[in-house]
Amino acid sequence: MKDILAVGNAICDIIFQTDESTLEHFDLPKGGMVLCDKEKCSNILSYLKSQDSSFIISSGGSAANTITYLRKYGLKTAFVGNVADGYYGQKYFSEMQDLGIKFANTHKKGEEETAKCIILVTPDGERTMCTYLGCASEIFLEPEVARELQNVELAYIEGYLWDKPQTKTALNKIMYETRDNGGKVAFSLSDSFCVQRHLEEFKEIVAEKVDIVFGNEKEIVELYEISSIDEANLTLLQNALELSNLSVIVITRHDKGCIVVTHNEVIPVDAEAVKAVDSTGAGDAFAAGFLYGLQQGFSYYEAASIANNVAAQVVRHIGARPDINLPKNIKEIKSVA
Repeated sequence: MKDILAVGNAICDIIFQTDESTLEHFDLPKGGMVLCDKEKCSNILSYLKSQDSSFIISSGGSAANTITYLRKYGLKTAFVGNVADGYYGQKYFSEMQDLGIKFANTHKKGEEETAKCIILVTPDGERTMCTYLGCASEIFLEPEVARELQNVELAYIEGYLWDKPQTKTALNKIMYETRDNGGKVAFSLSDSFCVQRHLEEFKEIVAEKVDIVFGNEKEIVELYEISSIDEANLTLLQNALELSNLSVIVITRHDKGCIVVTHNEVIPVDAEAVKAVDSTGAGDAFAAGFLYGLQQGFSYYEAASIANNVAAQVVRHIGARPDINLPKNIKEIKSVA
């Protein structure tokens, strides 16, 4: 069995349960994600610890969350990322190794530390993230990674990485070599602001270099420069598929489920309504469920149904990687209400 390889920001998640006053104290936009430097990250951590706020530390990052669920499904997995020496880097590396995920660390000595994402979960289940990227976005195509590409069935890449020149070079190489060796490439748009920053490059990636693209409604609207996800614009997305190498567009819609757009059909798949406790990692878990379904040869509808169920379970727990039931086929899907 060939590997499923994920490439992404290796970030230590530090999840705090807190209230609105913390967001106001640091002027953080509720429900958003802001980047911070090493000093601000340290100040927020010091403040929260002084408040005796309860917290959890775990290895995280969008693509890393996805590959973790795929490993829990029993698939052969690998992850390419970058962590530094020290407590957080060692914890990250050890967690991935303990899960049975091959971890190719591309770190080169420098001043930046292992990335950290402070996730503030308010009583309504909304999460606000303050991220110090550290060395995470510096991906280099080391010889051991290049060798791995000959044995990759699917490469899953997160759009969050698309900021540094050397990382873009490595990602382009990974996409090209994966497809040249008969594998497929899946690409997550990650964030609507990320799409805005790299619009022209993302258009090129999606049209020429990948087979599957994941995005929520805002991200897809930004990428294809349409007004909304309605019937007429879904037809436009199908037309866009005809002009590209892309096979499928997967649009996530929070509690409304998702829409799968292919050359031949538009497939809406409803989700079960659940009470969200923490939405951290729901999209990552969705991608894992969908890719697992495809890897098993299921239909798009079946893969999306599994993905919806996995995501619905995740939002009912604190953290991006709770211990949940992973349905292995559509018959194993259970209600989570």
